[in-house]
Amino acid sequence: MFLRISLIFVLLLTGPLLAQVNTESLRKHDLENGFHNDFSFKFNYSNGNTEYQKYNADYRLDYQFPNWNGFFVGKLNKGFKQTDTILNKGFFHFRLLRPISTKISVEGFAQYNFDDFINMDKRYLFGSGIRYLLPFNADGYDFTAYLGLGIMHEYERLNSHFETNYIRITNYLTVVWSFFDRYKYTSTSYIQPYINNMGDYRIFSDHTFSIKINDWLSTFFEINLRQDSLPPDNLKKHTFTFTNGLSFHF
Repeated sequence: MFLRISLIFVLLLTGPLLAQVNTESLRKHDLENGFHNDFSFKFNYSNGNTEYQKYNADYRLDYQFPNWNGFFVGKLNKGFKQTDTILNKGFFHFRLLRPISTKISVEGFAQYNFDDFINMDKRYLFGSGIRYLLPFNADGYDFTAYLGLGIMHEYERLNSHFETNYIRITNYLTVVWSFFDRYKYTSTSYIQPYINNMGDYRIFSDHTFSIKINDWLSTFFEINLRQDSLPPDNLKKHTFTFTNGLSFHF
């Protein structure tokens, strides 16, 4: 019953926003100093009216030290229906952060991704910003919230060869809630307007609910949503994905 209520809570908080991979939701908290690795693999096979195979592989490296920390994330998703490719998506992100006070940090990042589902041949970006720990008081709960303000350079090329080369503002709000030692909910929402046209913006919203099975294994449910106010090539303004899988920790 508690799990069912928690999943409904996650769905209600997603709201009307639609997004793709959201890097802030990938960030981990309260890590010990040193290097930490995570790898997960998912396989989906269907045989009946429709036959297809899907493969998902995720890897991340976290590094935590007294004066700086960061992470690298790599995600690859492939799908095949007979000899046709029905899913081709990749995402690679590097981020470095240095605290300058107990509440404020500066950070820099670089990213490369592609996604045939939204007609994206390639996307590169790099940028920097500040990250502020919001002063919430949640007695009895492991609850944290962050506000991020930054700027980034974005290059995007679609499969139709349409290109954009923009400077965007990138702002986000993150909430991390852990409870009962096993459950964790992370919610992050970005807004990224084009600096020369505030009517051209993108909104990303990610929500993840994870359950710790033991020290090396967890299961998770993830909802990713995206909205693009001015999508090119007659693409839809909204996209939605749902993922359920296992994560291994070592």
